[in-house]
Amino acid sequence: MPREPIGRPGASSSTFPGSWTPGEWRKGFNDTYSVTFDGVDEYVSTGADDVLATRTYSFWAKCSDTSSISRETVFQHGESYKGAFFFHWYLSKPIFWLGAARYRYWVDNAAQDDGNWHHWVLYADHTSMANCKLYVDGVLQTVDSTSDTGTISAWSPISIGKGVSAGQYFNGSLDEFAIFDGELSAAQILAIYNGGTPQSLASYNPSHWWRMGDGDTFPTLQDWSFTGTSAGTMTNMESGDITADTP
Repeated sequence: MPREPIGRPGASSSTFPGSWTPGEWRKGFNDTYSVTFDGVDEYVSTGADDVLATRTYSFWAKCSDTSSISRETVFQHGESYKGAFFFHWYLSKPIFWLGAARYRYWVDNAAQDDGNWHHWVLYADHTSMANCKLYVDGVLQTVDSTSDTGTISAWSPISIGKGVSAGQYFNGSLDEFAIFDGELSAAQILAIYNGGTPQSLASYNPSHWWRMGDGDTFPTLQDWSFTGTSAGTMTNMESGDITADTP
């Protein structure tokens, strides 16, 4: 039986939009808020470094930008696109970069820009692009093309909604952004999707978990993992970017 979370150590008692108290998770999980990005200069900076060979990223996203060269950067972990995931590139397909010439494209998916909420899970194996997987709404996606050559540049703390180059900002909304050590099973991913409704991720022990508004005080997005060590900072943003719009 999964252990019952009893609250994240060090959480603030003065939060946006409500108040956090020890043991709050015992009362049930509510997803009321998300964070909206303008696609111009808004992003969330964190102190979370990617130091493992394998990681799984889980998040809910809503985007309606269909530009083929908009380069909607969901997150970025380093220089030269190392550890970067985009909704668009020149081929209008979801792509994960792991260096200047290491990447994996998946078949074009309407979920990346149809203006509706969808659940995305990326398994990133930093030793082999051929092992990387993408799930959308609990379904494993078809690979389009893969390149596993070239060098990898230095890591840096994760940025959410921002890439390494000018113009690479996310235009849309993100909710329940989490990182897990290693790979989640297909069954776990389907359970997290939960038929289109976010649920608590506490029993899955995420290494980082930004709830994107729930229990947060602008401009800080708390890290609701059990370690709680990497709060995010909403940069070039305003309190109104925390909105009552969720899956």
